[in-house]
Amino acid sequence: GVNTERLIDYVVGPTDKMYMVTTFIPGDCLCDVWEGFTASESVKNRLVSRLRAQIGAIRKQTATHNRIICNTSGEVINNPRIPWVIEDDPKTFTTSKDFFDAVWPGIESAYLLEDLRSKVRPYIERNNVPTVFCHGNIIPKNSILPGGLERCRTFLSTVCIIDWQTSGWMPPSWEALKATWLCTTSDDD
Repeated sequence: GVNTERLIDYVVGPTDKMYMVTTFIPGDCLCDVWEGFTASESVKNRLVSRLRAQIGAIRKQTATHNRIICNTSGEVINNPRIPWVIEDDPKTFTTSKDFFDAVWPGIESAYLLEDLRSKVRPYIERNNVPTVFCHGNIIPKNSILPGGLERCRTFLSTVCIIDWQTSGWMPPSWEALKATWLCTTSDDD
């Protein structure tokens, strides 16, 4: 249920950074064409729906209460978008509350819009949620339209998720919550 490049090989470097060799997907990067969609264009909504379905497929197939919160290989979380965890004390987590207490120090920051803060807080404070496999960086630059935008507009292709370097076992809300870090105005897509 997930459209992505195929893994050929990977290697872990001396600083525990993983490098992956994958197949290439020729097409348009979603970040290069996103602004070109009109508000009335159904393609934008269809792409969002297809991405949502792929994330749903991953969650359905991987949800468990028996896994620690960690990177893909079961090691400490080393996501470059949460450098304070790496600098302070990289680790794995046993509960989503512990995880969010460590990775979400900005919940009280002024940059997080109040309406967004009120929506985010309930997800951070939940207990007893499953752990699922997450991409960890669902943003337009990590989505490819195989064959290009015109092929997508004619329903001949779908959207592919690429760049899995920050993937791992996380609470289900991680994808959406992490995306809020990129929101700077209330009308951000």
